[in-house]
Amino acid sequence: MKLAFALALPFPLLLATAAAPPAPSPTVLIEAEHAFAADAAASGVRAAFLKWLSPHGVAFRPGPVDGQAAFSAMAPSPARLSWRPEVAAISKGGDLGWTTGPWSWRADSAQAGDTAWGEYVTVWRRTGEGRYRAVLDAGISHARPAGPPADPVFLEPGNAPQTGRHRLKPRRSLWRADADFGRIAKADGVAVALERYGSERLMLLRDDLPRVTGLAAACDTARSREGGATLMSLAQFVSRSGDLGYTYGSFVSGDSADPDSAWYVHVWQRGRTKPWELVLELVNPVPKRKS
Repeated sequence: MKLAFALALPFPLLLATAAAPPAPSPTVLIEAEHAFAADAAASGVRAAFLKWLSPHGVAFRPGPVDGQAAFSAMAPSPARLSWRPEVAAISKGGDLGWTTGPWSWRADSAQAGDTAWGEYVTVWRRTGEGRYRAVLDAGISHARPAGPPADPVFLEPGNAPQTGRHRLKPRRSLWRADADFGRIAKADGVAVALERYGSERLMLLRDDLPRVTGLAAACDTARSREGGATLMSLAQFVSRSGDLGYTYGSFVSGDSADPDSAWYVHVWQRGRTKPWELVLELVNPVPKRKS
Protein backbone atom coordinates (compact mmCIF):
# COMPACT_ATOMS: atom_id res chain seq x y z
CA MET A 1 0.00 0.00 0.00
CA LYS A 2 2.81 2.43 0.90
CA LEU A 3 4.67 1.50 -2.28
CA ALA A 4 1.59 2.04 -4.44
CA PHE A 5 1.03 5.47 -2.85
CA ALA A 6 4.67 6.44 -3.41
CA LEU A 7 4.53 5.39 -7.05
CA ALA A 8 1.46 7.57 -7.53
CA LEU A 9 3.26 10.71 -6.28
CA PRO A 10 4.72 13.15 -8.81
CA PHE A 11 8.50 12.77 -9.12
CA PRO A 12 9.28 16.39 -7.99
CA LEU A 13 7.21 15.84 -4.85
CA LEU A 14 9.17 12.70 -4.05
CA LEU A 15 12.40 14.68 -4.40
CA ALA A 16 11.11 17.49 -2.16
CA THR A 17 10.03 14.99 0.47
CA ALA A 18 13.42 13.24 0.41
CA ALA A 19 15.31 16.54 0.54
CA ALA A 20 13.62 17.80 3.71
CA PRO A 21 14.41 15.43 6.61
CA PRO A 22 13.26 16.51 10.07
CA ALA A 23 15.59 18.91 11.86
CA PRO A 24 17.81 17.17 14.43
CA SER A 25 17.27 17.74 18.13
CA PRO A 26 19.96 19.35 20.31
CA THR A 27 19.44 16.42 22.68
CA VAL A 28 22.03 14.49 20.64
CA LEU A 29 24.63 17.02 21.82
CA ILE A 30 23.39 16.85 25.41
CA GLU A 31 23.86 13.07 25.25
CA ALA A 32 27.31 13.42 23.70
CA GLU A 33 28.39 15.90 26.36
CA HIS A 34 27.14 13.67 29.18
CA ALA A 35 29.03 10.71 27.66
CA PHE A 36 32.17 12.85 27.34
CA ALA A 37 31.94 13.89 31.01
CA ALA A 38 31.24 10.30 32.10
CA ASP A 39 34.40 9.14 30.32
CA ALA A 40 36.39 11.85 32.11
CA ALA A 41 35.06 10.61 35.46
CA ALA A 42 35.79 6.96 34.63
CA SER A 43 39.04 7.15 32.67
CA GLY A 44 40.53 10.55 33.49
CA VAL A 45 40.69 13.89 31.73
CA ARG A 46 43.49 13.01 29.33
CA ALA A 47 41.89 9.82 28.01
CA ALA A 48 38.45 11.40 27.66
CA PHE A 49 39.68 14.39 25.68
CA LEU A 50 41.80 12.22 23.40
CA LYS A 51 38.70 10.12 22.72
CA TRP A 52 36.22 12.94 22.15
CA LEU A 53 38.30 15.65 20.51
CA SER A 54 38.28 15.70 16.73
CA PRO A 55 41.68 15.06 15.07
CA HIS A 56 41.57 18.74 14.09
CA GLY A 57 40.01 19.94 17.37
CA VAL A 58 41.21 23.18 18.97
CA ALA A 59 41.62 23.64 22.72
CA PHE A 60 42.15 27.07 24.29
CA ARG A 61 45.07 27.03 26.77
CA PRO A 62 44.43 30.05 26.93
CA GLY A 63 44.92 30.59 23.18
CA PRO A 64 44.05 28.05 20.47
CA VAL A 65 46.31 24.99 20.27
CA ASP A 66 46.11 21.57 18.65
CA GLY A 67 43.88 19.72 21.11
CA GLN A 68 45.10 16.21 20.37
CA ALA A 69 48.73 17.27 20.69
CA ALA A 70 48.08 19.17 23.94
CA PHE A 71 46.30 16.30 25.67
CA SER A 72 48.72 13.68 24.31
CA ALA A 73 51.53 15.61 26.01
CA MET A 74 49.60 15.73 29.31
CA ALA A 75 50.69 13.25 31.97
CA PRO A 76 47.99 11.05 33.54
CA SER A 77 46.63 12.76 36.64
CA PRO A 78 44.32 11.94 39.57
CA ALA A 79 42.58 15.28 39.06
CA ARG A 80 38.84 15.19 38.43
CA LEU A 81 37.12 17.54 35.99
CA SER A 82 33.30 17.47 36.00
CA TRP A 83 30.85 19.36 33.80
CA ARG A 84 27.31 19.32 32.53
CA PRO A 85 25.54 20.99 29.58
CA GLU A 86 22.87 23.60 30.32
CA VAL A 87 22.47 25.18 26.86
CA ALA A 88 22.61 23.49 23.47
CA ALA A 89 21.93 24.36 19.84
CA ILE A 90 22.36 22.49 16.58
CA SER A 91 22.22 23.45 12.92
CA LYS A 92 19.24 22.42 10.85
CA GLY A 93 21.47 20.05 8.91
CA GLY A 94 22.76 18.49 12.12
CA ASP A 95 26.44 18.77 11.21
CA LEU A 96 27.40 21.54 13.65
CA GLY A 97 26.30 22.46 17.17
CA TRP A 98 27.46 23.74 20.52
CA THR A 99 26.91 23.36 24.24
CA THR A 100 27.77 25.37 27.31
CA GLY A 101 27.43 24.89 31.04
CA PRO A 102 29.30 24.81 34.35
CA TRP A 103 32.47 22.87 35.15
CA SER A 104 34.21 22.05 38.44
CA TRP A 105 37.64 20.68 39.26
CA ARG A 106 39.50 19.04 42.10
CA ALA A 107 43.19 18.15 42.21
CA ASP A 108 42.50 14.58 43.31
CA SER A 109 39.37 12.52 42.69
CA ALA A 110 39.67 11.27 46.30
CA GLN A 111 39.13 14.80 47.63
CA ALA A 112 35.81 15.55 49.29
CA GLY A 113 35.04 18.72 47.37
CA ASP A 114 35.82 20.80 44.30
CA THR A 115 38.32 23.64 44.43
CA ALA A 116 37.72 25.47 41.13
CA TRP A 117 34.66 26.30 39.04
CA GLY A 118 33.77 27.97 35.77
CA GLU A 119 31.87 27.81 32.50
CA TYR A 120 32.84 26.04 29.29
CA VAL A 121 31.81 26.00 25.65
CA THR A 122 32.15 23.02 23.33
CA VAL A 123 31.59 23.21 19.58
CA TRP A 124 30.57 19.88 18.05
CA ARG A 125 30.83 18.58 14.50
CA ARG A 126 29.30 15.40 13.12
CA THR A 127 31.78 13.01 11.53
CA GLY A 128 31.27 11.02 8.35
CA GLU A 129 30.26 8.05 10.53
CA GLY A 130 27.49 10.10 12.14
CA ARG A 131 29.22 10.57 15.49
CA TYR A 132 29.79 13.92 17.18
CA ARG A 133 33.27 15.06 18.11
CA ALA A 134 34.44 18.27 19.78
CA VAL A 135 36.16 20.68 17.40
CA LEU A 136 36.58 23.46 19.98
CA ASP A 137 36.95 23.47 23.76
CA ALA A 138 37.26 26.66 25.79
CA GLY A 139 36.25 27.98 29.17
CA ILE A 140 36.56 30.60 31.89
CA SER A 141 36.91 30.42 35.69
CA HIS A 142 34.78 31.98 38.42
CA ALA A 143 33.92 31.52 42.09
CA ARG A 144 31.75 28.69 43.39
CA PRO A 145 28.33 29.05 41.75
CA ALA A 146 25.19 29.58 43.76
CA GLY A 147 21.88 27.83 43.17
CA PRO A 148 20.84 24.38 41.96
CA PRO A 149 21.66 22.89 38.53
CA ALA A 150 19.51 24.20 35.68
CA ASP A 151 17.58 22.12 33.17
CA PRO A 152 18.96 22.24 29.62
CA VAL A 153 17.78 25.07 27.36
CA PHE A 154 17.66 24.56 23.60
CA LEU A 155 18.26 27.42 21.18
CA GLU A 156 17.18 27.34 17.54
CA PRO A 157 18.97 29.25 14.77
CA GLY A 158 16.94 31.24 12.27
CA ASN A 159 16.59 30.24 8.63
CA ALA A 160 19.68 30.91 6.52
CA PRO A 161 19.10 33.27 3.58
CA GLN A 162 20.35 32.26 0.16
CA THR A 163 24.01 33.21 -0.22
CA GLY A 164 24.76 31.29 -3.41
CA ARG A 165 25.64 27.70 -4.14
CA HIS A 166 29.33 27.98 -3.34
CA ARG A 167 29.96 26.77 0.23
CA LEU A 168 32.49 29.55 0.88
CA LYS A 169 29.87 32.31 0.53
CA PRO A 170 28.20 31.75 3.94
CA ARG A 171 31.66 31.56 5.50
CA ARG A 172 32.65 34.85 3.88
CA SER A 173 29.46 36.48 5.14
CA LEU A 174 30.27 35.29 8.67
CA TRP A 175 33.82 36.61 8.35
CA ARG A 176 32.41 40.01 7.36
CA ALA A 177 30.09 40.02 10.38
CA ASP A 178 32.95 39.11 12.72
CA ALA A 179 35.21 41.72 11.14
CA ASP A 180 32.50 44.39 11.44
CA PHE A 181 32.00 43.45 15.09
CA GLY A 182 35.73 44.01 15.60
CA ARG A 183 35.63 47.35 13.79
CA ILE A 184 32.80 48.60 16.01
CA ALA A 185 34.42 47.21 19.18
CA LYS A 186 37.61 49.14 18.43
CA ALA A 187 35.93 52.39 17.44
CA ASP A 188 32.96 52.52 19.84
CA GLY A 189 33.51 49.85 22.46
CA VAL A 190 32.64 46.19 22.96
CA ALA A 191 29.23 47.00 24.43
CA VAL A 192 28.21 48.89 21.29
CA ALA A 193 29.33 45.98 19.11
CA LEU A 194 27.26 43.62 21.25
CA GLU A 195 24.23 45.91 20.89
CA ARG A 196 24.66 45.82 17.12
CA TYR A 197 25.17 42.08 16.68
CA GLY A 198 23.98 40.39 19.88
CA SER A 199 21.01 38.05 20.09
CA GLU A 200 18.36 38.82 22.68
CA ARG A 201 19.50 35.59 24.37
CA LEU A 202 23.20 36.43 24.14
CA MET A 203 25.46 34.68 26.66
CA LEU A 204 28.66 36.32 27.88
CA LEU A 205 31.47 34.27 29.43
CA ARG A 206 34.10 36.30 31.30
CA ASP A 207 36.67 35.33 33.90
CA ASP A 208 35.53 35.85 37.51
CA LEU A 209 31.85 36.05 36.50
CA PRO A 210 29.09 33.45 36.25
CA ARG A 211 27.48 33.19 32.84
CA VAL A 212 25.70 36.43 31.90
CA THR A 213 22.50 35.83 29.90
CA GLY A 214 20.46 38.34 27.92
CA LEU A 215 21.48 41.17 25.61
CA ALA A 216 20.89 44.02 28.05
CA ALA A 217 22.80 42.32 30.88
CA ALA A 218 25.65 41.38 28.52
CA CYS A 219 25.97 44.97 27.26
CA ASP A 220 25.96 46.34 30.81
CA THR A 221 28.65 43.85 31.83
CA ALA A 222 30.86 44.68 28.85
CA ARG A 223 30.38 48.40 29.44
CA SER A 224 31.51 48.09 33.06
CA ARG A 225 34.54 45.88 32.30
CA GLU A 226 35.77 46.82 28.84
CA GLY A 227 36.06 49.88 26.67
CA GLY A 228 37.36 49.49 23.16
CA ALA A 229 39.06 46.29 22.04
CA THR A 230 41.01 45.15 19.00
CA LEU A 231 39.82 41.80 17.65
CA MET A 232 41.65 39.83 14.99
CA SER A 233 39.73 36.87 13.59
CA LEU A 234 41.85 33.77 12.97
CA ALA A 235 39.23 31.24 11.89
CA GLN A 236 35.62 31.06 10.70
CA PHE A 237 33.48 27.94 10.29
CA VAL A 238 29.86 27.59 9.13
CA SER A 239 27.44 24.67 9.10
CA ARG A 240 26.50 23.13 5.76
CA SER A 241 22.97 24.51 6.20
CA GLY A 242 24.45 28.01 6.63
CA ASP A 243 22.55 28.79 9.83
CA LEU A 244 25.19 28.29 12.53
CA GLY A 245 28.86 29.20 12.76
CA TYR A 246 31.73 30.10 15.03
CA THR A 247 34.82 32.30 14.91
CA TYR A 248 37.79 32.87 17.15
CA GLY A 249 40.85 35.06 17.40
CA SER A 250 42.82 37.51 19.52
CA PHE A 251 41.20 40.11 21.76
CA VAL A 252 43.26 43.04 23.02
CA SER A 253 41.61 45.62 25.29
CA GLY A 254 43.05 48.69 26.93
CA ASP A 255 45.34 51.33 25.46
CA SER A 256 48.41 50.47 23.44
CA ALA A 257 50.73 51.37 26.30
CA ASP A 258 49.38 48.66 28.58
CA PRO A 259 47.37 46.17 26.52
CA ASP A 260 45.38 43.40 28.16
CA SER A 261 45.69 40.44 25.82
CA ALA A 262 43.10 37.71 25.56
CA TRP A 263 41.43 35.32 23.10
CA TYR A 264 37.82 35.28 22.04
CA VAL A 265 35.34 32.70 20.81
CA HIS A 266 32.17 33.83 19.04
CA VAL A 267 29.23 31.52 18.37
CA TRP A 268 26.92 32.89 15.68
CA GLN A 269 23.50 31.95 14.35
CA ARG A 270 21.26 33.24 11.64
CA GLY A 271 18.93 35.79 13.17
CA ARG A 272 15.32 36.58 12.50
CA THR A 273 16.11 40.28 12.13
CA LYS A 274 19.89 40.15 11.40
CA PRO A 275 21.87 38.18 8.81
CA TRP A 276 24.09 36.92 11.64
CA GLU A 277 23.58 37.42 15.35
CA LEU A 278 26.01 36.65 18.15
CA VAL A 279 24.64 34.14 20.62
CA LEU A 280 27.75 33.55 22.75
CA GLU A 281 30.95 35.46 23.39
CA LEU A 282 33.75 34.01 25.48
CA VAL A 283 36.87 36.03 26.29
CA ASN A 284 39.74 34.09 27.83
CA PRO A 285 42.54 36.31 29.20
CA VAL A 286 46.21 35.47 28.96
CA PRO A 287 47.60 35.13 32.51
CA LYS A 288 49.73 38.10 33.43
CA ARG A 289 53.41 37.46 33.88
CA LYS A 290 54.75 37.78 37.39
CA SER A 291 57.32 40.55 37.69
